[in-house]
Amino acid sequence: MSDTDELEELALPPSRWRSALERVKGRGLALSTATSMLGRILSSLSTIVAMPIALKTLGEGRFGAFLVLAGVVNWINLGGFGIPSALGKLIAAGGVSEERKRRLFGGALAYGTASTIVFSTVVLMGFIAWVRTLYPHNPSLRSELGEAGGLMIVLVALQIILQICEGLRIGGLQNYVLNLVRIGGSLFSFACLIILPPILPKVISFVIALNGGLLIGALFNAILVLRNTWPDFGHLKTDWKEIRALAGSGSSFFIIGIGSFFQTNVPTLILSLMFGTAASIDFGLYIRLLFVQMIGLGMFTTPLWPAIINARSQKDERWLIRSLTSIGLIVTAGGLCSFVVLSFGGSTLLRLWSHVIVKEGPWFGVAFGFYFLQMAWSHYWTTVLMGFGREKIASRVIIAEAVMLVGIGSALAIRYGPLGMIIGMNIGFFLMSAWLLPFLVLRGHAAGKPIRAMLTQAYRRAA
Repeated sequence: MSDTDELEELALPPSRWRSALERVKGRGLALSTATSMLGRILSSLSTIVAMPIALKTLGEGRFGAFLVLAGVVNWINLGGFGIPSALGKLIAAGGVSEERKRRLFGGALAYGTASTIVFSTVVLMGFIAWVRTLYPHNPSLRSELGEAGGLMIVLVALQIILQICEGLRIGGLQNYVLNLVRIGGSLFSFACLIILPPILPKVISFVIALNGGLLIGALFNAILVLRNTWPDFGHLKTDWKEIRALAGSGSSFFIIGIGSFFQTNVPTLILSLMFGTAASIDFGLYIRLLFVQMIGLGMFTTPLWPAIINARSQKDERWLIRSLTSIGLIVTAGGLCSFVVLSFGGSTLLRLWSHVIVKEGPWFGVAFGFYFLQMAWSHYWTTVLMGFGREKIASRVIIAEAVMLVGIGSALAIRYGPLGMIIGMNIGFFLMSAWLLPFLVLRGHAAGKPIRAMLTQAYRRAA
């Protein structure tokens, strides 16, 4: 489907967009980035607005429990086993007929739904055990978290199933459509954050606001996709070839997702188990700032890797070099900006944002600033490896790094508390992806050819 057809689908007059579309070159990357900017700003604002409201409404103890709850339940996001990205990769490579696209779509929905249900059940059992262990003598809080956690599990599971439809957008280089529907979800979140907490001052209000908004965006996109492409399930009775293709590619994206969750959610959970939920508030708020940063970086990197796959299939070296260079500079600049802001004003920023006085010393902000910088650097090179079809090697590096990161951080946290955790996480990053991912890009192979030689040749042709 062309860009103009997609805009007609959204009931927007093509004449109003024609001049803009003529200026959008490079596989929808510019249009995706432009619409992503608005969508992700709204999404970031939802997180920024939610935290101080939640802290004021819930109090420190229940707010800390809410942060840990999100870290526990969000593991369901791994239940899709990377199927949306795998579906997008297969379509972005080109040469996929409409018939096979429908078969891939049907296989992805069947496999993704089954795996999400199984994964959600496992997370639910772990969540129940976590609540009983952490709050054995507080039945009211245990009941409140039980209600909120149960609803959050349902909302996240539905969102993951519906996100499979996003694979068709990714493969068709139509990320801008995802950005537009997510704007609607963010507006829903804002409305809930204003209306619900005064009426229902409980954790469940913030679950509805934040996770409900994400579900609304995914639902609207699914409706638009199903209007044009209906999944084919008939072939699954006799042929599982498409599911095997999706599972093979999706496993690498799944492992990358596990590594990302280790880098963000697991440390907060470990600190809460070591020192209690109140002691992990400073760390959890800095991690929330990390989510905001990654949302900003995602404006540029999310549409990049399928566009790289498409550019390689069409041998468009000029676009490839221009995009890799410009996005790399933007991501590095964003990481440096985060480093400076958090190193010199992190505690002030958190105080203005959430009215929490950071208990940790100034080195805590510096350590987080350096962590943000390293994560931005790692995120860019992971995206490049995915674009060159090397997501399997990227997943191995990231999962090894995640184990090292959490292991070293936990060991140092025993003696130095939250500061020791973030220092250990920095050490894990520095020992692994900070140098290994770019090394693998330059020394790796794609389609039987050295990537470094491909890039060198592309630079010469682009010049």
